[in-house]
Amino acid sequence: MIIAPRRLLPAALAFALCCTSAAAAQESRLPDIGSSAGTVLSPARQAEYGAMVLAQLRHEGYILDDPLLDGWLRDVGQRLVSASDRPQLGFTFFMLRDRQINAFATLGGYVGMNAGLVLAAEREDEVAGVLAHEVSHVTQQHVLRGAERAQRDSLPIMLAMLGAIVAAQQAGGNSSGDATSAAVMGGLGLLQQRQIDYTR
Repeated sequence: MIIAPRRLLPAALAFALCCTSAAAAQESRLPDIGSSAGTVLSPARQAEYGAMVLAQLRHEGYILDDPLLDGWLRDVGQRLVSASDRPQLGFTFFMLRDRQINAFATLGGYVGMNAGLVLAAEREDEVAGVLAHEVSHVTQQHVLRGAERAQRDSLPIMLAMLGAIVAAQQAGGNSSGDATSAAVMGGLGLLQQRQIDYTR
C-alpha cells in the first residue's frame, strides 16, 4: 500500500511538532538570576513568622481543623510543590473557616485556603490551580521581594513627600493645605502600590 504524500504530510508535521514541543518543554525553566530578598529574613525567621500567623489564626478560631480536608489539601499542595522549581522548601497548607473565594501565602511556606474556594470549585484541578499560584508566591519569594522593595523605596518616597510638603508650604495661600495633603496621599499611595505589586 502506497500512502499519498498529501496524506503523509499532516501526520509528519504533527509528529515533528509534538517532538519539538516536548523537547522545548523540558528546557523551558527560567534561569535562576538570584535575588537579595533572602537577606531580608533568614529562612528560620520566615518559618517563625509563618508559624506565628498560623497560631494567631488558630487562636482567633479561623482554622478549620478537619483531618480529611487537611490530608487532602496537604496531598494536593505537596504534589504541586514536588513539581515546582524549589521542591526542597517546606510548606504548610491549611483551611480557613471562610466562605469567601480566596487563598493566600505568607512567609515560611504557609499557604491558607478559604473553605469557600473549595466549596465553589467543581473539580480538584481548580483548587490545584489556585494552590499552584500561592506556591509560586513562596517559591518566587514575592513577600520577601515586596518587603525588600518597600525598605529600599521608603526613604526616597518619604523624602519626595517631604519636599512636596515644603514646596506647598512655601507657595502659601489657601491651596497650600490641599497641596500638602495631596503630597502625603500621593506618597502613601505609592508606598502601598509598591507593597501590593507582588500580591496578584
